[in-house]
Amino acid sequence: MTEYAFQPGESVAKGAKRVATEQVRAAQSECTQTSLDPHEAVHEMRKRFKKVRALIRLLKDEFGKKFSQENHLYRDFGRELSEYRDAGAYMEAFEMLREKYPDIVASQEISPIQEQLHEQRGTLELTESIHRKRNELLPKLEQAEARIADWPLKKKSFKAIKPGIKKIYEDGRDAMKLCEKKSTTENFHEWRKRVKDHRYHLELLEDVCAGVIEDRRDAFKDLSDYLGDDHDLANLTDKLDELAAANAISTETETKFRQLLELARSELQTKALQLGNVYYVESPKKFAKRMEGLWEAAQKRPTFEKQLKKCKSNLDRLKVEVSPRESFSELKSGLELK
Repeated sequence: MTEYAFQPGESVAKGAKRVATEQVRAAQSECTQTSLDPHEAVHEMRKRFKKVRALIRLLKDEFGKKFSQENHLYRDFGRELSEYRDAGAYMEAFEMLREKYPDIVASQEISPIQEQLHEQRGTLELTESIHRKRNELLPKLEQAEARIADWPLKKKSFKAIKPGIKKIYEDGRDAMKLCEKKSTTENFHEWRKRVKDHRYHLELLEDVCAGVIEDRRDAFKDLSDYLGDDHDLANLTDKLDELAAANAISTETETKFRQLLELARSELQTKALQLGNVYYVESPKKFAKRMEGLWEAAQKRPTFEKQLKKCKSNLDRLKVEVSPRESFSELKSGLELK
């Protein structure tokens, strides 16, 4: 069973509360795991909050007036950790560039960037601050878990999530078109958020629609990665501005690294738009209708599996009832002799 997914035969209301509870409990565990790298813990916790928010957005119509309250709760949890995530993300973005462009990143002009980023990420003061923040979040997460049981979810069928499926897909499609018209950092950031939501929605449907949405799920993981890497490089560009303003690096280092960032971002954005144009080709209405059909077909799966099991049982019983002397091969041999 996939951790973050509805299960075949499970109602939407029950599945949503189960999934949310599992994510919040996992975040609580990451608050207390001293063996876990603090930056990795922050990354995992923020990812869980985003997954819960994607689930809440999927069920926006069901939440009604409570939507903003629950959505903002997990948004604020993520924001409390954002400054710590940024410190780790700068170095991760730099390492990504090193892997893709090793010769350029290894040059003497760019090496001072790595030294500055590594120094800021690994300070004892920052690590201790992360531990304190995790301790502060734990009781808040326990309270958030208790609230899940009271989520106002009534509908059990696909009708509960169909409006959310359609809207997030439509928002992502519109955001992509806006990026094609005007490729600003802000536009790509907005598209990234909607892509991530849609990716998480596909994960939620993964077990129910097993065997039919894996390609789309994998494509949106790639798309999310392209846009996520672009976002990290945009933040690294801001960090470069900060280092340059503080005279922490030379003008030559700044110029060469900025050129590299611009080229890398252009490549990522092009790949994202190329992939997005393939997977956002359907109209929102048709896409939501297709997902509904897959969901309804999946609900029949237990009945079909039960029938197949019965067929197998009857065949096994028939094999036992047939005398060994009257096996098919012997009967066939006897007929041939005659």
